[in-house]
Amino acid sequence: MSWIKVDTRMLRDARIVDLDDAALRLWIATLCEAYHQTPRGIYQSERVWRACVAGMADAAHLDRLVACGLLTVTEIGEIVIAAWHRYQVDPTAAARAKRYRDRHSDRHDTVTTESRVDKKNNNRDVHTVDKSRPSMRRPMSIGQITGGDQ
Repeated sequence: MSWIKVDTRMLRDARIVDLDDAALRLWIATLCEAYHQTPRGIYQSERVWRACVAGMADAAHLDRLVACGLLTVTEIGEIVIAAWHRYQVDPTAAARAKRYRDRHSDRHDTVTTESRVDKKNNNRDVHTVDKSRPSMRRPMSIGQITGGDQ
């Protein structure tokens, strides 16, 4: 079973308040079926949209959903759900970002930028650290340098 997000204040939205029950049912059917489209939230044509919502709702209310701004019909005939990507997060986004970082991690392995903020003087100290060099140990004391302190 797939899930979509719906705003809990949806029924108070000015665009939805004026819809009758049949148009609201069509809107919900359109949202549910839009999840299964490629790309999600966009029907390739009105014919595809009608086939998807057939049997669930009366498609006669399409013009009403477009007029109130819930749907948009593009110049090429696609039916697009308004603000789909604001509410529906791409479930593959995190995995794609991780793959990208893994692929490009070799470019960033040797050098990094560190930043420290001196809150007292309100300035930022930024310096670059070369990770390919052995890490610096604690500075030697005068006794260690002269051989008196080991």
